[in-house]
Amino acid sequence: MSREIDLLVSAAKLCGAEDSDTELFKIRKKAMALDTENKYNSEDGLDATLNYHTINMRSRFEDSYTKDRNNNSAKWKTEPYFYWVERGIYRLLKSEDKKLFKAALENNLDIVYKDSYTLYQLKNEIKKLVDNL
Repeated sequence: MSREIDLLVSAAKLCGAEDSDTELFKIRKKAMALDTENKYNSEDGLDATLNYHTINMRSRFEDSYTKDRNNNSAKWKTEPYFYWVERGIYRLLKSEDKKLFKAALENNLDIVYKDSYTLYQLKNEIKKLVDNL
C-alpha cells in the first residue's frame, strides 16, 4: 500500500465496513496486520488518518475556526471514505453517500461544516435543496 488511507480502506473492507458498522479497533488491527513493511505502526496515526477522511468528524478540520471552507484541496473533501456512526464505530461510505456529500460541498451547505452530523441529516439537507430548485 502506498498511502495510509489506502491501507485503512482495504482493512475496513476486509472487516465488513462496507455493509455494517465496524469498530475502529478492528479496522486498526487489520490494517496493522496488512502493513507487512511496518510503515504505519502507530495506532494514533492510523486513527488520525481515518478520522481525517471521515465526513462527519470534527478532527477533519485543520483549523476549527474556518473549518476549511476555503481549503478546496483538503483531503476530507476530495477523498471522503468513512462515516462516523458513534464513538469508536465507523462505516465505509457507499458511492451514493459520496455523491450526496459532494453535492452538499458543491452547494456549500452548512451541514458539511458542522462538527458532526448523520447521513440521514445530510440526505434531508440535499432533499431540501432539490425541493427548492
